[in-house]
Amino acid sequence: MIKVDVLALTDVEVGQLVQKLKAWPVILLAEKVDSPERARICMDLGFEMFQGYFFAKPIIVSGSKVESGRLSLLRLLSLVMREAGIDEIEQLFKHEPSLSYSLLRMANSAAVALPQKIGSIRQALIMMGYQSLRRWIQLLLYASDPEGKLLANTNNALMQAAAVRGKPMELIAAIDRPHDKNYQDRAFMTGMLSLLDVLFNTDMQQLVDKLEVPDEVTRALLHRAGRLGCELKLVEARENSDTEQAESIMTELGFLDQTSLAKAELDALNWASHIH
Repeated sequence: MIKVDVLALTDVEVGQLVQKLKAWPVILLAEKVDSPERARICMDLGFEMFQGYFFAKPIIVSGSKVESGRLSLLRLLSLVMREAGIDEIEQLFKHEPSLSYSLLRMANSAAVALPQKIGSIRQALIMMGYQSLRRWIQLLLYASDPEGKLLANTNNALMQAAAVRGKPMELIAAIDRPHDKNYQDRAFMTGMLSLLDVLFNTDMQQLVDKLEVPDEVTRALLHRAGRLGCELKLVEARENSDTEQAESIMTELGFLDQTSLAKAELDALNWASHIH
């Protein structure tokens, strides 16, 4: 994987560099994408992954409401967050045929070693478990259109940006608390949900009110407060190439060094590049 600082070069220079880099089997990541125009140019040139403030800047529309299709995904995520009963979750799936199809396809893909295919929503829910469902739905939010229908090409820039926040936060949390899997899951959740206001073009408070997320996650999302809030600020500082702020936050955290952070970021980028 090769990161290219697209702000440091002209469009012509970026194009020339891309042509040279295509000689190797690498994934190209455009860094510091600051506008829709620059994003489109980079996509046309062949970049597969993107980072930059453009993807993390919400456009808040006064009075904006969450679209009904995506609202059903938020309701589903809320049910899974509070670990509602299988019956309740199953009923919601039964009212969403495309979602049910995707769930069964995902479950059968994950259960290739089983002697029989998974043929019911209930079987799929039990097989996947709450943690896998949470992660799948969080990714699905970014991979659906405003009506809640799955996009044919789920490799969109905003989903990648959310994934490249969620996964490094999980890996950083694993360094911080290696034996606390629940904390690591909350860290992943915080990173993934931190771009929902961008996705929905609405205030984060409105979205948090619809989800039953842990208080620790709420404080991180709304105020960048607490341990998870501090780790989210670190990921955002790295995303914006703010070295000074990143080093300050690392000093405040007290358990992370540059080598460990760089490895977490590379592992996260590799993971995100394989999301389909």
